[in-house]
Amino acid sequence: MQYSGDAKINDLYVKEQLVGNIKVNSQWIKQNESIALQGDLDYKNTQTFNFIGDYYPLKDKENLNFNLFFSKTDIQFTNAFFSPDLVSEIKGLLNGTVKVTGTPNEPILNGVVRLDGGSAKIGILGTHFGVEGPIEVVEDGFYINGLPVFDEEGNAGKVVGTVNHTNFADFNFDLNFDIEEDAINRDPDNPWIALPLDKFLVLSTEHVDGDSYYGTGYATGTVNIFGYTDNLEINVDLTSRHGTLINIPMYGVGEIDDENFIVFVDDNKDTSTIAIEPKLDFTGVDLNLNFDITDDAVVKLIFDEELGDEITARGAGDISISVNNIGDITMDGTYTVKNGVYDFAMGPVKQKFYIEEGGNINWTGDPYDAILDLRTFYRVNANIAGLSNNTLAQGSGSHQQVLCYLNLSESLSKPAIDFDIAAPNADNIAQSLIT
Repeated sequence: MQYSGDAKINDLYVKEQLVGNIKVNSQWIKQNESIALQGDLDYKNTQTFNFIGDYYPLKDKENLNFNLFFSKTDIQFTNAFFSPDLVSEIKGLLNGTVKVTGTPNEPILNGVVRLDGGSAKIGILGTHFGVEGPIEVVEDGFYINGLPVFDEEGNAGKVVGTVNHTNFADFNFDLNFDIEEDAINRDPDNPWIALPLDKFLVLSTEHVDGDSYYGTGYATGTVNIFGYTDNLEINVDLTSRHGTLINIPMYGVGEIDDENFIVFVDDNKDTSTIAIEPKLDFTGVDLNLNFDITDDAVVKLIFDEELGDEITARGAGDISISVNNIGDITMDGTYTVKNGVYDFAMGPVKQKFYIEEGGNINWTGDPYDAILDLRTFYRVNANIAGLSNNTLAQGSGSHQQVLCYLNLSESLSKPAIDFDIAAPNADNIAQSLIT
């Protein structure tokens, strides 16, 4: 028998992502009883991948013997396999060699490839993360040993872990991200000692209607991803760092929130329907977020964006957020205010109140049903004596500093507001006039 064959695919796209031009040549080698194959991938007029080897069809086992050569192989086409709401803008170049043995049904890969300029945008965080370094390819998985992970500002942590599989199915993960130690810079006097990482950009999102938070978040800490694709556990332990500003809009609380809800719009008497985009699907994912919030972070609760009715505070607390594998969200912990401002706005009335140190917000489950215990005030100078015609009071309370209190209690979504006044430096007579 004699056989030879050639195939060529020009301008191959996968879901609008360019793969390139693929060329394959094959022929039967009688003395080896094998089909010799070689081919390459041409991406934008540059060869970035090629392979050569033999397939032994008459063997029951070990009938593959190939070498795969990666030379600046662009991985952008992998964007086609991910939801852009989860991961997008995947970039990077692969270099290295991988040996393929085994059978077509059970291939065995061994080798090392290096990822250069790798990056991707994580939708839920709104920021890009970069990865560079070698990845070991073995029979049952991929080994990652201390690859640097970069944020958008060049700060570098590292990732260690494995991605295992059974014949490229049943993928399971054990990845540990360390953003506590600097993966690049070393102590100049002791180069074997890593410097602590000052901060790492983990959140950068703009306001979008329906989001429960947005802003800029810097942190240090650890992230662990463990489990299978359909049963994944993600544990996050982070400490906030300077530059963090988290906005929590409260004005959307209580509105109908259903991924299948239909909104009817009347535009020039033409009625149309708009389906709200579904929320991220957390089916099969247990997400545990633990935050050590320091006074480096600014937290803003926005009650009415148009009026500017909002609380801006610095403080500290341990907050835990959990999302189970059916999408239920719980939030626990206490945030204690160190200092802050309540820009109180109700119709034409607007006043800046300062928050007393020690007030707190306590979560016990429902993220929007936290309990408030905040005492806020603003100062005025007043003539308290003018409140009475009593001659004994005329000498008391003139030009005293008066604190006007606005206290917030009960639920975060529907706070109870009450008012009070005090004159801490006034004498007993003046005090009696304002009580």
